[in-house]
Amino acid sequence: MIKTIKELKRAFVNQSVDEVSPNLILNSPQPKSLYPTNMEEAWVHSSAGIYNLLNINARYGVKKRVTKTTMKGKKIIFWI
Repeated sequence: MIKTIKELKRAFVNQSVDEVSPNLILNSPQPKSLYPTNMEEAWVHSSAGIYNLLNINARYGVKKRVTKTTMKGKKIIFWI
């Protein structure tokens, strides 16, 4: 069972799927938005959503890791 962010990152890198703890929540910021720049926007995933993301990652794989920096200096890491 995945219980920590460290375990979740390892599962994404290894393209593995495992049960996700109901206490784990993922916040994934969105760099482009229709909202004003002073309003932060992000998707929040429950353990069920994280499990679905792990399945998609295992099925379709990771091609390239991209790191972007927001206007506020925050780093965002995503895979395409």
